[in-house]
Amino acid sequence: MNWQQLQHFEKLVSVGHYRKAAEQLYITQPTLSKSISNLEKELGVPLFYKKNNDLYLTIYGKAFHSHVQNAISEVEDSLQEIAVLSGQNTGNIRIGSIFTIASDYLPKIIKAFAPNYPSVRFSMCQQTTRQNLSDLYNDTIDIAFVSDFHAIEGDFCPDSFSSECIMNEEILLAVPADHPLAGNKSVKFPDIANETFISYNSRTGIINSISSALKNAGYSNELTVSYTVNEENAVLGLVRAGLGIAFICDAPNFNKSGLVFLPLSDLCLYRSIYMVWKKGEYIPPIVNKFKNFILANSEVGL
Repeated sequence: MNWQQLQHFEKLVSVGHYRKAAEQLYITQPTLSKSISNLEKELGVPLFYKKNNDLYLTIYGKAFHSHVQNAISEVEDSLQEIAVLSGQNTGNIRIGSIFTIASDYLPKIIKAFAPNYPSVRFSMCQQTTRQNLSDLYNDTIDIAFVSDFHAIEGDFCPDSFSSECIMNEEILLAVPADHPLAGNKSVKFPDIANETFISYNSRTGIINSISSALKNAGYSNELTVSYTVNEENAVLGLVRAGLGIAFICDAPNFNKSGLVFLPLSDLCLYRSIYMVWKKGEYIPPIVNKFKNFILANSEVGL
């Protein structure tokens, strides 16, 4: 039994639904189900039962819950008091991130983290993986969120960093709404092999992911690239204008008007997202807490 299991149990009791509780915990539903199942196995009794799709506490669950509530409250109060006395709950967290993560994932994580640390100030810049790593190497940010970075060259050594994969983003094909393929549910690579593409800068992780997927699938085709940019909305603007099609990772804040996003059925297209920090160097306590909070709620490796 661990602290995270108790938090999962308390959230599930308060929400009464696995899916909603998982969303509020920023974890997947299978992760939450596994956590509760392991807790029940350790206790040797069922904590919940279902009736008409509603979730209820068993007699054992009710008894356990009363103690869990008190334990969580007392531990959180003591941790807060110690952190205030030691100055661990104050300071700045400087974040560098690629656009898709900065526009959706990080705001949700910060919203969940910030209420317990009201004195902490956040600063965040949106930029390419290469620029994020350069800033991290030069100590202008504390932590970076980047795509596949191991093959990216720069004024830094990848061995200078520690990293953890926190999620995988699906790569989709963006086409204009009036494109002949726009009505399809999915496409195969031969359908688009002769199309004109709009591409990211060749040093970005998304290009590495696409190149690897094409090679693994046995395709030797090289994409015909007419425009190269390094910002997602610029890519979509060129696609919308009918100047080509593009591979892109979706994000809720994109302007999707006049566009259709399609998966490729014959390729496993995704890019891994990493949280990165400098190896072997002092990490301020509040930055370390933020890092550990993200790792505890990561969809990868749980």
